[in-house]
Amino acid sequence: MRIKINKLDVARRQLCAAVNLYFKEYDMVAIHTIVHASFQITKNLCAKTNNKTYLEELFKRYVAPGKEKEAFNAINRTGNFLKHADKDPLAEHGYNSQETETLLMLSIWQYSQLSEESIVEFKIYSLWYQIHHPDFYILPPNGVGILSKVVADYGNNKSGFYRDAYIALNGMA
Repeated sequence: MRIKINKLDVARRQLCAAVNLYFKEYDMVAIHTIVHASFQITKNLCAKTNNKTYLEELFKRYVAPGKEKEAFNAINRTGNFLKHADKDPLAEHGYNSQETETLLMLSIWQYSQLSEESIVEFKIYSLWYQIHHPDFYILPPNGVGILSKVVADYGNNKSGFYRDAYIALNGMA
């Protein structure tokens, strides 16, 4: 079956698939490959739509001061290793799943600059990421307490969190 798709649709499909695989706790290296592809598409589309300084603005708004370089370094390290074998076919790489988590969040942010579409999977992942990486955010005074309660309730129970958040967010639509 043939369908017509555009680059933004491809990025949305890749991101939705990555979020679902993430919460089902599938292989993070495979998820990273999908996320990196969507990141590249959304980055290029942002550049073509005059959002050339989008990442810098995003980091100013959402990344805690002093964490910018750490966040930037996480963006391409693993993705480039996973997609290239021509120059270093025997190379090894020290993979950290936090790189995938950060890249997924950045890809979702970039997608949100390109589309006003409200996607439940993106909302759920954004909340999960914020809960588990509060040091990357500038939170309101009551935000830390709220996030601490959610962590106490779910911990690292990804599937339970996803299930409950999906039900709650769909009920709000």
